[in-house]
Amino acid sequence: MEKKNNYIIEQINILNKKIKNLKIHFLINKKDQHSRIGLSKKIMYRKKILKYFKNNNFKKYTKFFKKNTY
Repeated sequence: MEKKNNYIIEQINILNKKIKNLKIHFLINKKDQHSRIGLSKKIMYRKKILKYFKNNNFKKYTKFFKKNTY
């Protein structure tokens, strides 16, 4: 279970980095609609992973959010 939770945390961190990079991309390319679709998919996927993480290990979930604020 510990290994699986670490993998989930790693996935969330990777998605956060990709989302942050896309936000910077949109400051330069305001009309890039194709990337906006990709951004919304990444946000929805992150939301789904966070929901799974919250339901399976609430203690680690709260610890994760105290450490990482968005």
